[in-house]
Amino acid sequence: MWEIERHCNQLIARKKRVNNGRFFSTVSWAVWAGVGVVANAAIAQEVLRLSLANDAFTQTHQQASATLGYYNLLMGPATWRFNSGLSTEYNNNVHVQNSNPQGDVVFRPNLDASIHWPLTENNSLDAGLGLGYSLYSKNSDLNQFTISPGSGTAFNVYVGDFTINLHDQISILENGTQTPGNAGNSTGNNARLQNVIGSAATWNLNQAQAMLDYDHANYAGLGSMQSIRDGQSENISAAFGVHIRPEIIVGVEGGGGLYNYAKSSNISFFSPDAKQWNAGAFCSAQISEHITARFDAGYTELLPDAVDASFDAADAKNFYFQTSVTHIVNAAFNYSLSAGRSLDFQFYGQPYSHYFVRVQPNWTFLQKYTLSTPFSWEDGTQVYQNTVNFNQFSGAIQLGRQITKHLSATIYDRLTVETSSQTAYDYTVNIVGLSIIYQF
Repeated sequence: MWEIERHCNQLIARKKRVNNGRFFSTVSWAVWAGVGVVANAAIAQEVLRLSLANDAFTQTHQQASATLGYYNLLMGPATWRFNSGLSTEYNNNVHVQNSNPQGDVVFRPNLDASIHWPLTENNSLDAGLGLGYSLYSKNSDLNQFTISPGSGTAFNVYVGDFTINLHDQISILENGTQTPGNAGNSTGNNARLQNVIGSAATWNLNQAQAMLDYDHANYAGLGSMQSIRDGQSENISAAFGVHIRPEIIVGVEGGGGLYNYAKSSNISFFSPDAKQWNAGAFCSAQISEHITARFDAGYTELLPDAVDASFDAADAKNFYFQTSVTHIVNAAFNYSLSAGRSLDFQFYGQPYSHYFVRVQPNWTFLQKYTLSTPFSWEDGTQVYQNTVNFNQFSGAIQLGRQITKHLSATIYDRLTVETSSQTAYDYTVNIVGLSIIYQF
């Protein structure tokens, strides 16, 4: 994991080839921060991690840099990729309500563009922008421009044994109410904007590596119905790891953050400014040629500037852990699995302590066909409203086919079911749709 970006830099220097007038390359594409979010768009969770912050940010940057992709325009040293798409879906509960759910047909056109620009042999600029629009047939107040979580810029600098990454990520998500433990009473547009700007540095010391990451995040409501405060946060994280064997790294990690929220008389729930810190250890291992695993564990503490009777000190000061496995079983099947306990922010103001399991199986059972069946489970408690407990299950079936060289399609059925200690927050959302993507 620690040497992916160094290896990626070597890959960029490899020769390009031409096939039928279309350009292919081993260049890296920084299609920012969470391409996998598209597969779970119905869940629409955008969580600011309190614990494991260093792993979340670092893994995102490294995976983006290590992604090798197709490009369709070459301008000097810069390579470009363009995609367009249209999805049509039926959502049986567009307001995410407990009773009298209202269904609607939604059209979602989108256009994605990415660029990789190697400025020098060791430095590169990467950028991606995914623009979309959600058009509701009946509920026009929910119509919303969106920016996919894979949007932003990154400037990668390699200086000796140092890798420095400067980045700016931006997204606009429309279904904030589907965050765990925070739904059931919305009747309007809950679109949210998130922008994260920061830097990360990795120092390769041969048998050891050190990482330091800093990010500043801003959150703002854009829709007509807002139940969450605007806010901003400062996050810093660090890690130091040592190779005890070539395939095994063990180390220590830690981090902290400051969280500030805009004051608003229209929002009644308790949302004080807060500080957070975490410290722990990790182990990352290449178990075999096809199996990788990582384990993190430690202690985290949330320190609000003010508390009231609903504050749950037991959940705000507790242990965290996470184990993750990626396994390529054969050419037809692979999966990733993560499970653990964490203290997270849900939409910028209601931290919650929860246990979780997330599984992403992928099948390629016929030529040109792919099948994915992701699912997840969470059980948690809100820190500032300890009487609010929730249990959420999300699952999907997604079948894709490559129709032509440039055209592909996916049909999907996504289900989210949440039960809560407050029955007004119970809801079920089922989304069935068809997505078509054209790659220029």
